Amino acid sequence: MSAARRYYERNIGSWSGHLTFRVTESLGAPFSVRMLGILTMLSRGAKMATTVEPRGDAFFHTTKVSRLGIPFVTTEETITIEPDGKRVSMKGTQNGEAYEATAEIDDDARAARYEIPWMGLTMIQSTKLLEEGRLEVVQRTPFSRAEVVLVRA
Repeated sequence: MSAARRYYERNIGSWSGHLTFRVTESLGAPFSVRMLGILTMLSRGAKMATTVEPRGDAFFHTTKVSRLGIPFVTTEETITIEPDGKRVSMKGTQNGEAYEATAEIDDDARAARYEIPWMGLTMIQSTKLLEEGRLEVVQRTPFSRAEVVLVRA
């Protein structure tokens, strides 16, 4: 079984955790990033909830970042494993707008590195399985950083 298939099969289910987001460089940051930084700072306690489910040879993934039940960011995508068994392509919607992204899964199927379009930037998302049922997610742009430890529901 390929590294990518092992990674996503290991992560099937529902996950959630409390997200921290900060603007790391405000000079030159897009307005939307600065506003999200302010909103996150004022609202403290944003929650990320995500699901992974198999769909034939692919996987369907959702993410919602919210505070008090009000979503800031929502995504839905289909993840397709590339023939090499390590890389994946993602096609979906982010806050209702179509997007495409890519990722590469580590050989041990315990970590991944994604390149995702986000607010006009490329976000690098790194994930690492800490232990069974806990997944660390770090999202970086030139202007921001977000972190969350997701726990299997």
